[in-house]
Amino acid sequence: MFEIKEFVGGKLVPPGTRELDNTKIDFHSLPHSGSSMIKRGVYPEGTTQKQVEEEVRGTFGGRFNYFRDGKFEYVAYTD
Repeated sequence: MFEIKEFVGGKLVPPGTRELDNTKIDFHSLPHSGSSMIKRGVYPEGTTQKQVEEEVRGTFGGRFNYFRDGKFEYVAYTD
């Protein structure tokens, strides 16, 4: 079975295991469906929802499941 991984410090690790840096907009990309991805992450205090969306928006838009307390989850529409 194919397993998605991401690079951390030159090593491949399972997605969602890298520690996120809340001094910037930082997120994990996780599979959701054939036409969307989940972007789950953190942002620094004072960052607007629009600023985060500019970083995580899919090819065909998307929507926030939540955006509060320095954390967010966004469904990015890719197809």
